[in-house]
Amino acid sequence: MKKRIVYIVESFATGVFTYLVDLTNGLSNKYDFLILYGKREETPKDFKKYFKSNVKFIEIKNLQRNISFKDIKAIKEIKEVLKKEKYDIIHLHSSKAGALVRLSIHNKKMYYTPHGYSFLSNNKLKNIIFKIIEIFLSKINNCKTIACSKNEYIETIKINKNSTYINNGVDINYLSTIPVNKSSLSICTCGRITKQKNPKLFNDIAKNFPNIDFIWIGDGELKNTLTSPNIKVTGFLKREDTLKELVKHDIFIQPSIYEGLSISLLESMYLKRICIVSDISSNKNIINNNKNGFIAKNKEDYIKIINNMLNNKYDLKRIKEESKKTIIKEYSIEKMCKEYEKIYEEN
Repeated sequence: MKKRIVYIVESFATGVFTYLVDLTNGLSNKYDFLILYGKREETPKDFKKYFKSNVKFIEIKNLQRNISFKDIKAIKEIKEVLKKEKYDIIHLHSSKAGALVRLSIHNKKMYYTPHGYSFLSNNKLKNIIFKIIEIFLSKINNCKTIACSKNEYIETIKINKNSTYINNGVDINYLSTIPVNKSSLSICTCGRITKQKNPKLFNDIAKNFPNIDFIWIGDGELKNTLTSPNIKVTGFLKREDTLKELVKHDIFIQPSIYEGLSISLLESMYLKRICIVSDISSNKNIINNNKNGFIAKNKEDYIKIINNMLNNKYDLKRIKEESKKTIIKEYSIEKMCKEYEKIYEEN
């Protein structure tokens, strides 16, 4: 009889959603799954169609992004579900679900994947508070952290020695079906328009290239910061439409302040987009500057790299090929699933 794994996730959208689709589908022959989720604006309305038939879903109606009194109700909902449902393993995804469940359940062995720690933002007071919370929670229950990248693991072991890491992966077989026609000289990024994704910097870069189209694939509360007239915001798209939009554009930039391990970056690299990313540890684990992409420390770096590309100062064909090779070698969904199976079988 198959083991049953419960995934509890607040951030049931964008990169974490794609990760869960790929992980559950990749392990569907080995395990059955129950996903307790909080619905977001960007959660696909037809999300169930992306999963195999042995994945069951229960919405936790009070599990929401913002901290509020609803969190107490969310904990109660989760506890009630876990009393009724049979399962063998609990795996928590994202900081919010990780905090609520670890705070309220202490007699179960659990796993936790942050998908980008909240204390890595550029708000010092907020960082201190969230880091203290993570340290406290790591002491009060039997929960092993599985970081989603080497960088996240480096941050994790400062908090919880009971930890390991498995790099995020992407479904190469599926990505190979995305038609890649001749792309335009345009620049895109992907994700929710939040402070973490640094839309102000994206806007400042766009202002310096008024004759180039900039596309933000997604939507979000900071949309109004994208004021440059050459920026288009697509709104939230279905996964397949997101990828079809992404391959229309030559250049993918990611000016994020922090990331766990960006799925959209991995997908862009496999699809041979030229990637220019911020100088944060998770990006530097993937991008070898001027080999399979570019690292930019500030606005001036982004502008310089783009200008050099326009003036044919790089061997872009070589960079694209190296980018795709990196994903095939290190960041496939097959490799990710094998590593998770090893951990789940330790249970």
